[in-house]
Amino acid sequence: MLIDMGIGFDPDEGMGIDGAAFQRELLELDGMGFKTIKVYINSPGGAVMDGYNIFNAILKTKTPVDTYNVGIAASIAGVIFMAGRKRVMADYAQLMMHNPFGGTDKKQLDAMKDSLCTMLAARSSIKETDVAYMMDRTTWMGPAECLEKGFCTDIEATNDHNRKYMPATTAQAMWRASNKILNSAFNTSTMDTSISKANGLSLIANYLGLNVDATENSVLQELKAKVNAGILAKEKSDEELDKMKKKLDKMQADFEDMKEKYDKACKDAKDAKDKAEKDKKEAEDKIKEEQDKAKKVEAKAMVEGYVKIGKIKAESVDKWVAKAVVDFAGTKELLEEIPVNKIAAKILVGAKARTDKKENEEVDPTEVPASAMGYMARIQANMNNRNKTA
Repeated sequence: MLIDMGIGFDPDEGMGIDGAAFQRELLELDGMGFKTIKVYINSPGGAVMDGYNIFNAILKTKTPVDTYNVGIAASIAGVIFMAGRKRVMADYAQLMMHNPFGGTDKKQLDAMKDSLCTMLAARSSIKETDVAYMMDRTTWMGPAECLEKGFCTDIEATNDHNRKYMPATTAQAMWRASNKILNSAFNTSTMDTSISKANGLSLIANYLGLNVDATENSVLQELKAKVNAGILAKEKSDEELDKMKKKLDKMQADFEDMKEKYDKACKDAKDAKDKAEKDKKEAEDKIKEEQDKAKKVEAKAMVEGYVKIGKIKAESVDKWVAKAVVDFAGTKELLEEIPVNKIAAKILVGAKARTDKKENEEVDPTEVPASAMGYMARIQANMNNRNKTA
């Protein structure tokens, strides 16, 4: 069997290899008892849907099917080549793979790419991710690389092919052999037979599976039947495609709706989180403010206590309070080490001591109290005065 043109329908080229027709013909051959079926491929590729039919038919036949790349197996034609039990590449052949294209439905194209990656990876020795990488970059491969990666099983050398009538080694001998072949090809009886069997009607009849001697009417009816079947198949395919498009549109709308709800939920969650963080910061700031106030009150009370006992001056209170707010214990320890700056109260002793002195009057140390009790009373009075002043 031959795959020697584009696969499926092309708006510019018309109908190429009909995937459904190829599938039916291959399955008919499968029931005829052949030992092997060979499929020769030289095609730029084409419609993926037609390619699916051919690929699946090759896999499902009971008769072993071998594929031969005799030129270029590109795009979906390269995928079909991979379906063969034996995959033989001519030493000049090329295999090409790329991403599916056509249409505007990205989801559909991505789904087709995943499908093709699975088909190619399953029949080779590389992973689907590697196949996807190669498809993204439109990769061309020769026979050696294909054999290394498992895309073909055999390489057919062509250096000795088609030399049956070319045994001579000199140019003159080769020319004589070629001329003999040419003359025999133009033999009159041979030409008549070839022309009669190669006329357009017989070729069409043969393609349609009719006898080569079929009448024009028979050929025309069969053509009409095939055309009508093709039209019906296309209408059905268009109908299925329209259903699939509507389903995909609904899925897209559902997805957009879910995405909108999800985005709203995310925004609400973020707003709630931001508010909670703001409230927390405000509460922490308030607590810190209250703590700072309490520290300042405590620090001021301590510093003023040291002012009262004469260790520091009143005008330096603010400086010491600021220091105590930062390091209360250290400031207190520092203040404890400062000596008292107040002048001690005078103690009056000797003749100048009088019992009739006022309560707040200082005792003259030159005055002598009338008695020891009086002396002790004067000392106590001086201490009381000092405490009141503090």
